[in-house]
Order: sequence, then C-alpha cells, then structure tokens
Amino acid sequence: MVSRVSWPTPAFDAGLHVGDSILAINGKPISAISREELNKLLVPEGTSPLMLEISRLGKKRTFTVRPVTQRKAEASIGRKPTKSRLVPQACPAS
Repeated sequence: MVSRVSWPTPAFDAGLHVGDSILAINGKPISAISREELNKLLVPEGTSPLMLEISRLGKKRTFTVRPVTQRKAEASIGRKPTKSRLVPQACPAS
C-alpha cells in the first residue's frame, strides 16, 4: 500500500496516490516479492523504469516509475546543486 507520495519524486511524477495498493512490480506479483527484493526495487541503483500494477478504488491501473537521484529531483524544481548542498535557484552559488 502506498503510504506517502512526496514531491518531487518519481512516484509523484508517475501519478501514484496515497492508498494505492501495489499488486505487481515489473510483472511479478507483490506476494512473490521478498521484503529485501522490494527494497532493492523501490530504491534502484540504475535508472531502469519500474512498471507498477496497482489497484485504486477497485480498478487496476498500470504506472511507469522512472527512478532519478535526489539531486536530479531537486534540480527539477529549481534548486541548484553546489559543492556543499542544494540552494534555491535565485541564490548565488556558494
């Protein structure tokens, strides 16, 4: 079950909602996925998209989630990376 969808995140961009029930990931039923495997799938090392089959209000839907790094997600909302941290785009680089 999706318990939180933050912004900016791939889940938000894909259209997931709090309360969505995950049925399958990449075609594999959620009941056949161990907790360790689930953690690896939801925090991937690469950028391969995940196909999520979910149930929302009794209807099945499919979403594609494209992983990004935290740095890239924050940059997409106008935050600029510096040597030490991300700063708002309007601030001068440190």
